[in-house]
Amino acid sequence: MDSYPEWLEIVTKNADVETYNQGWVLTDTFFAMRQSDKKIIGIIDFRQVLAIAKKQGLPEVFLSYMKGNVPSRKTILNNGGEYLRDFTFNNEVGEVFSIVL
Repeated sequence: MDSYPEWLEIVTKNADVETYNQGWVLTDTFFAMRQSDKKIIGIIDFRQVLAIAKKQGLPEVFLSYMKGNVPSRKTILNNGGEYLRDFTFNNEVGEVFSIVL
């Protein structure tokens, strides 16, 4: 993908069971926003996302990462991630994991 609008369209589609990419998993993206200027400054802490999912009664979550992102893989594994499958996106290989809540 070459632009923010293209990325945003993909993220938006992947949040809806009717439009998400079948090669990925249904997902929500959370951002941390600075209140003073409404600027996006990062993604909400991974553990908070798991707590939110558990509080909403989800039995499990599915997480993916691109194989070059070692910190994401370690975080997923440290939180009980179980490998499900590989996938390819933009000629890059990623992995999908499940975490039982």
